Parts: sequence; C-alpha cells; structure tokens
Amino acid sequence: MGPAAGVRHSGYWLNHYRAEPKLHIEYVTPVMIVENAAPDWKAVEVVRHDTRVSALLRSMLLSSQHTKESSRYCAGWLDRNEWFDDCASEVNTTVEYHIGFMNARISELQTAIADMKQGRVPAPMMTVADFFPNLALKDRQRAEAGMKAALENSKEMLSTLNILHKVLVAANGTTGPRTGAVEVRVGVLNVGDSDGVIKRGGALRFGDSEVMLHATNYTVVKAHSFAQIEFGENGAATTRAHLEKLHGLIRARGQDPFTVRIFAGESILEGRRGSQSSVARRAPA
Repeated sequence: MGPAAGVRHSGYWLNHYRAEPKLHIEYVTPVMIVENAAPDWKAVEVVRHDTRVSALLRSMLLSSQHTKESSRYCAGWLDRNEWFDDCASEVNTTVEYHIGFMNARISELQTAIADMKQGRVPAPMMTVADFFPNLALKDRQRAEAGMKAALENSKEMLSTLNILHKVLVAANGTTGPRTGAVEVRVGVLNVGDSDGVIKRGGALRFGDSEVMLHATNYTVVKAHSFAQIEFGENGAATTRAHLEKLHGLIRARGQDPFTVRIFAGESILEGRRGSQSSVARRAPA
C-alpha cells in the first residue's frame, strides 16, 4: 500500500469514527415510588373530568419554560400517569395563574352584563371581544345571554381550579410511605455525528445485588442532542431476594450507592447515582 493509499485508508476510518454516535450518561436519578397519600386523588378526579380546565393546564405545562423532560412529566398526572412531588411548585404556579385570569374574566363579564342591563354600551375589553367579535350591540338580548353563559362557564372553571389549588396546598410538604419500588431516570448525551439507539433493557447494581431494568420503548438519541429515559424494575428477570433487598433499602430511605448499566447497540453505558432524587406518587386508575 502506497503513502497515498494509506492516507485514504486513514481518512476513511477517521470519517467513519466521526459519523458514529458517541453516547454517554450525564446523570442517573432515582425516583422513589410512594403510596397514594397525597394529593387527594378523589378531588383531582374533578379536574380530570373538567376537560376545559385539564386542557388549559396541560397546554401551559407542556409549553412551560422549564426543561422538556420536566414539562412532559409534570403534565402526565392529567392523563393518569404518576404525580411527581418536584412538579408541585410548577403545577401550583400554573393553577394560580389561571385562577387570577378567571377572576379577572368573571369581573369583566359581570361589569359588561350590568352595563347592558342599564342600557349602557359595555366598555371595550378583551373578554367581550373574544366571545363576540362580530356581534352588533343592537342585539342586546342575544349579547347578554351569551355573556351570561360565558360567566357561568368561567365560574365553573374557577371552582375546579380552586379545588385543585386546595389539594396542592394540603399536599405541600407531606410524604407518604415508600412502596420500595424505584424507577430510574437516565440522562443520555450524544456528542456524535449520527443518531444512537438505547435498548430497552438495563440493570441496577448495588452491593452484591442486581435488579434488572426495562424501558417502555427503544429510545433514539439524535446526533448532538440529549434524551432522558425512564427505566422501571423488571421483576420477572430479577432474583427475588435481590428485588426484596432493594425494596427494603428504599423503604428504610437508605442512601447506598448504585450503578446503572444500559445498552446502546453493542456498547454498554454505565452511570452512578447522582445527588438528585425525586418522589413519584402512583395515580389510581
């Protein structure tokens, strides 16, 4: 092989290396599952059934300025997924914002209805323009009926929001007993020039024990991007004694170090438990 061929050969492998995904674990965060002590899920069910309020909350939580991962799971309880205690502040802020908005809307509608009853033209305001952009004021009876319906709708939504707000305030700072079950959030960064795939299986190792993990789906981590993957226990593939040992440590609030191994193609990624942990509450079906 001549010098030129050697350079071409080296260039091929350099380009091949650059094109490969380069995955590594950024963090490993345990999520301790606790009993349904709080929030009061019977009260929360009122919110789930009020599609107007749940749509408002879901939209704002999913478009929040926080990380995409946080926004995703902080809205999950609206669809009967887990409630995470570290979402309480974000959800409560969203609820308080909409309570303020609904109070303002109710006040404006009440003022507009009173003005129309007295024969006065309602002052220009966003609420009326939103509901009746093309409605002639001469059709006073129709306009008043429409505003009354909007007023009742707003009062109902405010009532639902107030129920949720009370639930969140009551739940603040409470901790239910841990079930012993654990989920693990793994942050994976891909600094390579091509996409990588994280397989569904994994393992959590602590001391001389190992608990097998599984994710719901394979996860594609795009080139030069990040993904957070949630793994749960795979009890069927784990030695019962090891699983019980882990559950005992969690219930005792142990801080034993552990290592998580996950698989990307033929590679093994390994990460240690980080300093951050979260608590999830199972939402009843």
